[in-house]
Amino acid sequence: MIIIIYLCIGNEAKLTNNNMTAKEFALEQIAPYYKDPSLCGIDKNGNCKYLTDEGKMCVAGKNMLNPMTGLQPDIQGLISEYSQETLFKPDAVGILSVKQWVALQNLHDSIAAHIDVTGSIEDLGLFSIYELEEAANKL
Repeated sequence: MIIIIYLCIGNEAKLTNNNMTAKEFALEQIAPYYKDPSLCGIDKNGNCKYLTDEGKMCVAGKNMLNPMTGLQPDIQGLISEYSQETLFKPDAVGILSVKQWVALQNLHDSIAAHIDVTGSIEDLGLFSIYELEEAANKL
């Protein structure tokens, strides 16, 4: 059984497993890629990888206990097969739903492909393009 305890800090609830909300976590994870798309975990053919031969990782890969190389199922398939607890580092477990992980990974892929990110941000539903730009500019 997993117990999540909420603490009120100011007017915002924080998760005690790492003191971050889903919005804060997602912004912290994706902002570096938005600021510098060359960080994205894509191979020389433009395919997204959890871990590339050059050591780059996608947004899901950098949160995995053991990032995988080669052809792998999408993040939804991996979470279904392994669970968040066995797939991700402890600080990444339980913050995002499976749907949010899929949307965050799709946002990474849009950034990597240099295509419009508006739809991916809307699918994620945690922050606006303006909030992403602000987080990236703070880096």
